[in-house]
This record gives sequence, C-alpha cells and structure tokens, in this order.
Amino acid sequence: MRKFFFGALLVFMLAVVNVAPLFAQEESVRVVDLSDSYSVTIPEDWVASVDEEFGGYYLASADDAVTIYALEPGLVAQMTGMASVKNPAALLIALNTLLHPGQPINNTIEEALSNGHPIASWRYTSDVESRDGRLSVVQMEGSVLAAFDVYAAAGELDAALPQIDTIIASIVGDPGAAAETTTENTTVAQTAPAEPCTISVDTAGTATLRVGPGPARGAIAFLPAGQQFVVIARFVAEDGSVWYQLNKSDAAPQSAAVEIWVAQTEVVGAGGCESVAVTDAPPMIRSGGSGVQSLNGGGASTNGGGTTPPSTGGTSSGGTSSGGTSGGGTSSGGTSSGGGGGQPAPAGAIIPLSGSYTFNAASETLASCEGTDTVRVPSAEVVGSEWMSWPASVSVGSGGASVVVNGDGFTRNDEGVYFGSFTFDDGTNSQARFTALSTTNLSGSLTWNFRIDDHPCSATVGFSITR
Repeated sequence: MRKFFFGALLVFMLAVVNVAPLFAQEESVRVVDLSDSYSVTIPEDWVASVDEEFGGYYLASADDAVTIYALEPGLVAQMTGMASVKNPAALLIALNTLLHPGQPINNTIEEALSNGHPIASWRYTSDVESRDGRLSVVQMEGSVLAAFDVYAAAGELDAALPQIDTIIASIVGDPGAAAETTTENTTVAQTAPAEPCTISVDTAGTATLRVGPGPARGAIAFLPAGQQFVVIARFVAEDGSVWYQLNKSDAAPQSAAVEIWVAQTEVVGAGGCESVAVTDAPPMIRSGGSGVQSLNGGGASTNGGGTTPPSTGGTSSGGTSSGGTSGGGTSSGGTSSGGGGGQPAPAGAIIPLSGSYTFNAASETLASCEGTDTVRVPSAEVVGSEWMSWPASVSVGSGGASVVVNGDGFTRNDEGVYFGSFTFDDGTNSQARFTALSTTNLSGSLTWNFRIDDHPCSATVGFSITR
C-alpha cells in the first residue's frame, strides 16, 4: 500500500536479516525422527529421548539447561482430537489445556513466522518448578500443525530462544501423515485428558460475541462461520442459560474488550463442553465499541508520531493516486486491485464513514526470510516518524462494499474484511487488510513480499485508521 515504507524496510532488512542456513555450517548437528514422517535437526551434543507416556520427544541441551518437548502433527491431532483445526492460535489454546491443566492462557498469544510458516506462541511461568516456558504451535505445509513446549530455569529462557527457534524452524515432513493413526498415537488418545470443548457456527451473523455473559452485555462482533473455537470457561446464569468464554486473540483479536463471550444456544458445541470449568461473570462494563462487526483476522495498532503522509504510486480500480514525492520518501509506480466490486455490508454491519482520518502504524514490524528467524523491527527507526502517522482520506462506496484510502482501493468480503493487493514496477507486491471496529475506527495489517539474495521474505506491520 505504501511503497515508500517498504523501500526503507528493504534497506534495513538487508542489514539485520542474515539470509543463511538455519544452522551454521561449522556447527555439528544431527537429525532426530519424531515419527516415521517428521524430523527435526538439533545440535550434535543435544540429547533426544522418547516420552513413554504420550509419545512426544524430549530434546535437551547438553547442560540440561533447556528442554524442548516436540510433538509432530499426527500426535498433536491425536492428543487434541482437533485434526481439522488449521489455526495455530486455536490449537495452541486446546493443547495448553492438556499440557498445562490449571494454567489457562491469560496473556498475549504472539503470532509470527518460523522459516516462512505461521507460528503462535504463549509464554508462561511455573512458580512451583521455578522455570519459564513457551508453548508454540507451527503450521506446516498442508496446514498440519506441530507443537513445541520449551522450558528452562527461571530467567534463562530468553538467551536460549535463538537456538530454540532454529530447531523449531528445522522441522520437515510429510503433510499427509497427520491423518495417519499409529500404535503410539492410539495410546496417547487413550491416556490424554478429556477432549476440549470447541464451538462453531455454519452461518455468519448468527452468534453474537459479547463483552460478558448475558444478553444485557455489549455486543461487539459476530462469530466467524466455518471455524472452530476453543471454550476456555463457562458461566451458568440464574435462569439456567449457559455462556461460553472464548480466547480474545482467537475469536476477536481486534476488539478492545477484556473478555469475549457467546451464548450456548447460538453455537454448535463439540467435545467435553460439560467438563469446562465454571467461572464467575466479569463486572458490568459498558462496551467501548459501536454496533456489531464480523471479524476474521487483521492486525493491531499502536501510537505513532508525525503528520506528513508519504505518497502512493500507481493506480487503483477504486480511484487514482498520485505519484511523486512527499514526506521525505519517493513512491514508485505500479497497480493495485480493490475498490471495485466486493460484498455489500449486510443490515446491522459496521460501515465506515467517508471523511478525513489519521493513519497510525504499529510500533513494531515483523519481518523474516525463508530459513531465518522472525525479527521485530522498530517501525519508526526503519521508515522515520513521517510514515508512522499521516492524514488519510477515506471514501466509502456501494453500501460498504468498497473503501478507497488516499486513492488505494479495498473490497469487502463476506466476513467484513477489506482487502487490497498492490503490485509495483520492480516486481514486489503487498497486501493490506482491515476491518471496521466502528464507523470511525479501522484496524488492520499490511504485508509486503520481496526477495533478498533470491530468498523469499516478508514483513508485516499493523495499523489503524481513525477519525
């Protein structure tokens, strides 16, 4: 969407991303088979041993300071009973209930890339065992999911993460193997804890997400259709109605609400829903949102500084943008798709208002190349303060089916997400997506795809556009 930004990012990436093999060539390594179909590469002096109870593999450093509990996709599917789930964050929540019962996810799930594959991670601390840990689920080819539970002595985990992430990124295997059932996996299914409770809806706009249990609580979104969501708690009201609490980062990642709830009567449940822990209702707090939206991904935003917008090069089907220079950067030509067609917003959906807005970029940009770790780049240091915040003109057409931002066109899909795709003269391309959190608050993310030394790379930054 903004060629100026990514031109500066490319220079920075060349300096900070080491496009090299996962392991240094002088380091002695060996391959460990996690199953007949999946393997990882570890340092030669690490120790690998089988978990006789569940079938996973313990990978321990030579000094026993760091341990990785590795679960290949077939075993993950057997343990959770959720082979059809393709969302790493959703499976992370379910797997956590099995590996860490009594320790629910209560902080941010981090999402990034591992060797080009989506990965969701959650950091935890065990006061009883005086150790720090991180549970990660990575999506491989074929959308199968592998898991890695890492732990080290308290205060020692951060220093070991670069080597840990290299090991995780080395996993390779056959995507079709996750559906196979082995003798070891059958044992796991028999000894694992109760199956988690998952819910879903077949039709969009039928299950309302609220800030608390009960029809009096503020409605903030609709549960996306065709996806499974793990229930983390339930509440039984005085009238006997049951309400399910969902993980915010999974069901409504862009919402400002503290908790996300949905009525049992509005969803289809599966698994051990009667075994989900009963909790108290949160205090009544007025929702800060306006209306109801349909959510399906997107990014988050933070503060930015500066007031001068960079220019946009090229043309868009939703409008024509001007070339030239502005804000200290030079834009290049190219084309963008979006702004025409799209799905008109249904009755009750949030439609942005046309007018003057302010664009704010997230404080950090996530970037990686194939075969490298993901790096967190301070956005302001990469592009300068002039790109972090700038005036934006928003034009809405066709009943909310399309939005044009400073000449760049975006089209709405049936989940309420606006998409735009941009191709530049040098062959690079980017994709932007956002949703309307209210009629005057848009939130999303921008991803640019490029190559360094013939290695595919990408960088993603969150943003908000507010009036």
